[in-house]
Parts: sequence; C-alpha cells; structure tokens
Amino acid sequence: MKKILIIEDTKTYAAIIAAHIEHEIGLPFEIAGTKEEALDHLSNNRDEFCIAIVDLHLPDSPDGEIMDEIAPFKIPSIILTADISDAMREDIQSHKYVSDYVVKKVTNAFVLVIEAIRRLLRNMKTKVLVVDDSRVARRLLTHILEAQLLQVYAAENAEQALKVMHEEPQIRLVIADGELDGKSGIDMTSELRKTHGFNEVAVIGVSGVYNSNQSIAFLKAGANDFIAKPFNNEELITRVNQNLDRILDLARLKEFNESQNLLLDMVNQDISQPLGNIHNLIDLALSQFKDQPDKLVRCIETIQGSTHNMLNMLGGVQHYAKLLTKPDLNWSTFHIIDAWRGVEEQIYARAAERGINIEIDINFDPVHADRSKIAQALANLTDSALSLAKENSYLDVSSEYSGDYLWLRINYQGQTVTETDQANLFKAFGKLSSDQEYLAGLGLALSQKILELHDGLVGYESSEEGGCFWIKLPK
Repeated sequence: MKKILIIEDTKTYAAIIAAHIEHEIGLPFEIAGTKEEALDHLSNNRDEFCIAIVDLHLPDSPDGEIMDEIAPFKIPSIILTADISDAMREDIQSHKYVSDYVVKKVTNAFVLVIEAIRRLLRNMKTKVLVVDDSRVARRLLTHILEAQLLQVYAAENAEQALKVMHEEPQIRLVIADGELDGKSGIDMTSELRKTHGFNEVAVIGVSGVYNSNQSIAFLKAGANDFIAKPFNNEELITRVNQNLDRILDLARLKEFNESQNLLLDMVNQDISQPLGNIHNLIDLALSQFKDQPDKLVRCIETIQGSTHNMLNMLGGVQHYAKLLTKPDLNWSTFHIIDAWRGVEEQIYARAAERGINIEIDINFDPVHADRSKIAQALANLTDSALSLAKENSYLDVSSEYSGDYLWLRINYQGQTVTETDQANLFKAFGKLSSDQEYLAGLGLALSQKILELHDGLVGYESSEEGGCFWIKLPK
C-alpha cells in the first residue's frame, strides 16, 4: 500500500494531519520535519509514496526551495502555506508536480487537505480527453491535468476525439477547443451528446476567440462549462474538479440506487414468499376451523391481517424505491374519473366496513399523466381519509379546473391531523402522534412522489368537521 509523506516542521500540525489521514483516508504515512529528512525518505523509499503534503517554509527551506528539491522524485504534492500572494500563487503553479495548495490559517484547512488527497486518489482512476488541433495546447493541458494525477488522452480533431470516446467508454471529462480543423468543437460536442449523456460525461468548451455567443453556442450544444483562452491554470483545475465531482457523484449515486433496488428485490422475494405461504395456510385454517372457539378464530384473523399488512408494506417499499430511482411513467390523456374507477371497488369495500358513504362529484376532466400511478395516488389518499373518518359518516370526492390545473379534493368528517403531524404526514414512515400512527407508512409518501413526477402537488388541510386531502395536477 502506498504511503503519504507529510513534510511539516510543526509537530502538532503534522500530527493532526496524520490523524485525519489515518481515520478518513486509511493510508499509511511518514512524517518529515525538515527538507533533509524529506529528501532522505524519498531517496531511500522513492516508490513507496503516492502523495506528499509539503510545508512551503521549513527551517532548512525558508523560501520554498523544497518544491525544487523534491521535483525530481515526481511525487504529486499539496503545498501548505501560512498565507498566499499573487506572486506565491504563480510560483506554486509553475512547479510541474504541485497539484494544489492549502492556506493554513483558514478555519477548515485540515478538511481542505483531506479533500485534496481524496481528489488526487480519485483522479488516479479517472480518464479525461483533451481535444485541440494545436500540439502546444494539447501538451500544456496534458501537463496541467497529469499534475492532478488524471489519466489523459489526446486528440487533434473531432473525428479522432469521437473515436477515442468510443474506444474508451470510461472517459468522464472532455476539454474541447472550439476552433478545430474540420468539424468544430461545438459540433463535436453536439455529436458526442447523441451517445453520451449530460450526466455521464462532462464537457468543458475552451476558445481563444471569446465572445458571449461562443460560450452560449458551446453550452447549447451540450457542454457543461466554458472557459476562455488564455486561462488561469488554477481556474481551469477548479472547473475540472467541480465537473468531475458532479459526474462521479452522480455515477456513485446511480450505482447505489441500482444496488438498493437489487437488495429490495431480494428482500421482497426472500420475505414475501414465506409470508405468502403463511397467509395461504391461515386462509386454509380459517376455512377448516370455522366451528372452533371464537378466540382461536380471532387469533388466526389477527395473524392473517398482520401478514397481509407486511406483504403490502414490502410491495410499497419496493415501489417507493423504484419511484425514487427509476420513475418510468406511461403518459396518456384520460379523464380523471377513469383513474378513480380503476380503484373505486377497493375504496367502496373499505368504506362499507365502517358504514361510510362516498359522494362523488368528479367531472370528465381530461389530464395528461400516468393513469395507473394517478389512480394509485387517489387510492392512497382516499384510504388515509377513510382511516381518519368517523364511522357512519361520509367522504366527498370532487374535482374542478382552476387555471391550468386540475384540483381534486377528498373531504371527510372525523379526526383532524394536527399541525405538528402535518409536517411529517407525507414523509416515508414519518413519525406521527400515537393516535395517528396508522397514517405513518409509505402510502402518502408514494402519493407525493407520484404528483412530483407529474409536476403536481399533494397536500392536506384541516377543517372544523375533519379535513381534506387534495391534489393539484397540470392539465
């Protein structure tokens, strides 16, 4: 395992950096308090170190000579300095193997050091492409990016660049000059976006012929960013790091979501099958032991209800996760009454159990949405209203157009949700008061997510007699 070399004469400061590296990075380290000690470490163990943290002013290197002394060892370095000036910044940037610098006096200096280390370690596995028809420009950009430990590919025209992108699918960033021989960098970016999405590969456009139209043309063609030539090296590095941070964070999130969905599928399969078997056995027991004592029947009915709820919960968790990570919508134009009719049978059955009458005033209002998901949202909201409604009362379900939106309201008579609980009402498994815990779960959270996917809203309002669940859906 490669080590990190900490070159710092203040023992306390070096110890704090070492502790952060040990606990947050997990790499071994060595500490050198002087230039002489640092050179001794590098001379005797040159291949053991992957990164150096270098104090610019040491007792035997008061004017930053250490940067020149360690350059032959080609170790990527993060410079520590008590303060910074324009002249110092230019001097630091002029050294080939200096990757970054951190000003010690800033309050989060240790955090910045750790982030700089993490970024360099990440860059070792990250591929980027430079596209420029000037050999000098390609070499300059390659030099800057390799100092960040990035794996750099180069192309001199759009055709070569697109070929490299096809052959190296792991490239995550492209820096493209606007004025290429043949097809321009702007046209190349537009072509690249046909096969590589905005969240898969970042594109930074560069140009020496800068005007506002040039940058806009690049961005409209699919670039993530733009920088004018001649650029400041530090600005370029910052833009590169910001774009890579976003792209790689999205890639990690996608991987996490896919793993989460796989886990949920496994849980659903491994748990739902035995629960389903138990549920079927209890159905059989109920049919065989109808004449048994009432207590036994009630016990079996309780078990049956519990397993039924667990099966519903598992299905809800799986559905909710898929809505969060892969929300496939089947868009169509339909009447909102048709979405209601898709779930009214189960709603009326639940209402009949509690003697609740449902009054319908839903118009034949057309909407463009996913019919099955809107129906599910209606079912979840109505079920929650039934849970709050008092027995032998009524539900009033109505719809109307207002401006560019369809409003659908479910009014009920019964228990009101408190203002405190309303804050958690639409959260997945949100914590509610003990007398309203039956609303905690995924039904209302699913409804909210479904409406969000349709650019709509869902909400709740209390009233003197009870309350109202509502949805607001674009036409």
